[in-house]
Amino acid sequence: MKRITSLSASLALAGLTSTALTGPVLAFEADVVAKRFEELVEKQQVDVEWSAVRQDGQSIILEDVTATAEGEDDRLDLGDLVLQDVSEDDTSYRVGAVNIEDYSVKDDDVSFSLKGLSIAGLVLPKQDETDPYGGVIRYDSMKVAEVSVRDDDGDLVQARNAAMSMDADGEDSLTFSGSVESFTANLDNLMESGNAKAAINQLGYSTISGSARMGGAWRASDGLATLDTYEVSVEDAGTFTISGEISGYTPEFVNALTQMTSKMQSGSENSMQGMAMLGLMQQLNFHGLSLRFDDASLTGKLLEFVASKQGGKPADVVKQAEAIIPLQVSPYLGPDMTRELTEAVTTFLNNPQNITIAAQPENPAPFTMIMGAAMGSPELLVKQIGLSAKANQ
Repeated sequence: MKRITSLSASLALAGLTSTALTGPVLAFEADVVAKRFEELVEKQQVDVEWSAVRQDGQSIILEDVTATAEGEDDRLDLGDLVLQDVSEDDTSYRVGAVNIEDYSVKDDDVSFSLKGLSIAGLVLPKQDETDPYGGVIRYDSMKVAEVSVRDDDGDLVQARNAAMSMDADGEDSLTFSGSVESFTANLDNLMESGNAKAAINQLGYSTISGSARMGGAWRASDGLATLDTYEVSVEDAGTFTISGEISGYTPEFVNALTQMTSKMQSGSENSMQGMAMLGLMQQLNFHGLSLRFDDASLTGKLLEFVASKQGGKPADVVKQAEAIIPLQVSPYLGPDMTRELTEAVTTFLNNPQNITIAAQPENPAPFTMIMGAAMGSPELLVKQIGLSAKANQ
């Protein structure tokens, strides 16, 4: 497959394979199940093909599987794909487990490899119209032992023991959680600029290591999507956390967005696509967003770095920030929010613990209203979305 983005699409394809749930077992037809599997894969903008389909007891074997992301030319060879312990009830096909063979591909001087990918519990709804989730992919769990990206100079990124799980209530809601036990990134190899390399080496971040976790929920009926936490922790640097909530992200919205994106990637977009996208965005409502950073020495190192370049002290850099922030943001945020932001930033810089920028409107705000206010009256937008800044809370 082409590039890392295309390769990650094949990972999404693999994630389409399973769900170990109980129910009345009917006699499924291998070709029908394979066709439904193909349809769901295509909804993820991944084109998949195989040379033959055969059944072995309760398993279905797709032979010589290849996949490619929509709009790409290079295909990824996945070998035989075995859908294990397949069963059927009145509304869906269920696949107990799939184990994907380890594979690696190379594009130009960048190679990608994946090891230990397994999925348990994929639901293949027979019809999108009768599925409470509108045919959106769901599975019990997915695990990946290792993902790595390398170039001719060595490792770029590695991630180990990644996992994702979903829990559907059978009505129209599901919760999800995921984690990456550890990751490393060789910033020295990733950076192309000599100045950037020199900077990260001086800061002591030529290679970074850390972990990540996430969790949230989604309700199909009104499209209420909640990201309780998306947290990335980097050793000897800090932890960045995002949480937020929107509504209107329904299966109908997802399907419409997928179709529109597909047209754009195929090159058939026209001047009406922009208007159509704006019309689609009218369905979304903003409930809130929070961005938080908990420091673990990064801030102090950055202050020292900037001060050394200026021939001064970290305290001098903090004073500069206190003076510059109002000049830069007051035309957009207004006097009240400017003071709050300046106070939060300077408090944090003087004693780096944590800082949070949050938006919490009293009532859900339509995305189109937010975009309009952002272009016409930024100060009014600040009040409408309940923007705030706090430090060391």
